[in-house]
Amino acid sequence: MEFYIQDFTLPGYQLNFGNVHRYGYGPATQRPFGPNTNPVTFLLLADGNAETLSFWNDWLDLIIPHNTDPDKMNMGIRSAATGDFMYLVSYKDQYETDVKMDIFDDSGDVSVKYSLRQAYPSEVSPINMSWGALNDIVQFQVTMQYTDWQRHDNLTVSERTQVPTPSFPEF
Repeated sequence: MEFYIQDFTLPGYQLNFGNVHRYGYGPATQRPFGPNTNPVTFLLLADGNAETLSFWNDWLDLIIPHNTDPDKMNMGIRSAATGDFMYLVSYKDQYETDVKMDIFDDSGDVSVKYSLRQAYPSEVSPINMSWGALNDIVQFQVTMQYTDWQRHDNLTVSERTQVPTPSFPEF
């Protein structure tokens, strides 16, 4: 499915650090022990029938069903949208998917592609509505979590993974 995205954050990458004592005692040094990804946020343009907004809200309802008749809100009632029991968290393989993003240059050509592996939405922002904004396009934010990401550009694998060799002065 394709969406009109006004603004978004590129995926980030961060290393987790922990204290390591070189000899089991003495001064500690910080050493990386694993990667951590940061959430990605999209600012989407809604369509006139609210199908874009419904898509993202239905996806969230697939993760944790909550959309039902308010008079029947208890743990034994099933969600109207999914048929699952309300507030029962689904298994991750039931709601995660790979997301592909194309980044366009000024001439409209794809310059870089990104893939988010095992991605799913974690938030759809509230939308402020106003009579004064009758001619405005409705925008809303979606925040997505993911396991890993990959950038696809014109560089070969060897060019991307080539680490420069540091040079040290001789004494």
